[in-house]
Amino acid sequence: MNVNMNVKVKNPKPKKIRKLKKPKKTSPPNP
Repeated sequence: MNVNMNVKVKNPKPKKIRKLKKPKKTSPPNP
């Protein structure tokens, strides 16, 4: 249970940070 929660939280954490950083940098230069 502990290992499953750690893997699930580690996967979505880096994915959410990379998606937020990409659209933020593309938003200002696009418009």
